[in-house]
Amino acid sequence: METRNLHTEDPRAASAIMKATSRAKPNRCKKPAYHFILAFDPEDDKAGKINPDMMKEIADKALTRLELQEHQALIYAHQDKDHPHIHFLVNRIHPETGKAWNRHNEGRRLLEFCGDMARERGNMTSTFLMTETERRIETKQKSMTLI
Repeated sequence: METRNLHTEDPRAASAIMKATSRAKPNRCKKPAYHFILAFDPEDDKAGKINPDMMKEIADKALTRLELQEHQALIYAHQDKDHPHIHFLVNRIHPETGKAWNRHNEGRRLLEFCGDMARERGNMTSTFLMTETERRIETKQKSMTLI
């Protein structure tokens, strides 16, 4: 597990800090916690293309692409399924400005990011998977491109 902009590695303390930050700044955000998952293709894992350093690099790039690099975040990777994946829990409330991050087109942005990462790495499958919401978007987009 790693954190960003939290000054602690303790998940409970990090959660408390994120909660306090979201309450300390005046905002209308009803759901300040944003969770998403980036999962890797099991075949890429079997082929040895996935490693912890690469996952950390992709995690940082994902936060940057979503313009969340200055936000508080808990990031943890594990493999309780047949594929490795990274969970992100991000405070949508910026710790300095108090402005809430806008989730508009988050699914599309994550899909584009995953495709870009697969192309950048050259030897990876572009079938990164995301949260259930994004999986539905990805499935819908795939079916739309086949028509």
